[in-house]
Amino acid sequence: MIHIVTDSTAQLTDREIRTNHITVIPLTVTLNGKNYRDQIDISRNEFSNQLKTNREFPRV
Repeated sequence: MIHIVTDSTAQLTDREIRTNHITVIPLTVTLNGKNYRDQIDISRNEFSNQLKTNREFPRV
């Protein structure tokens, strides 16, 4: 059996994930000393806003 696994930076749609039975592992990013799991603890929109307003570069 073959199973497809990717991280959340692939930015697949819900339909692509569901249709192709893909497992998505959330990328963890650190912003201002706090860890966030992509699409669980922080949305892409929130992440983008953090990039605009913070001086510290995020860490993976």
